[in-house]
Amino acid sequence: MNQTNTQPTPPKKWKIMLIVWLSIYPLLNIFFPIFDVIFPYISEALNVESLTLPIRLLIMTIVIVPIMSTIMGKLQGHLFHWLRR
Repeated sequence: MNQTNTQPTPPKKWKIMLIVWLSIYPLLNIFFPIFDVIFPYISEALNVESLTLPIRLLIMTIVIVPIMSTIMGKLQGHLFHWLRR
């Protein structure tokens, strides 16, 4: 028996890049101003003069990446047919 194994074509890279951009750009615009306000309070609570850039980026990515992953999943679901063209 000869069966043809038809797998869906993967999305084009530029379409995936667009989905990533559409999910991360708004989040960065929302969270950067919020973090600018929050970080001084975190520094004060930790009794340090200021948080270093690597620590600030760590905190930001801990918050932003899970939200971005959720948004990306929803966008990919809504744009499934467009992605597969």
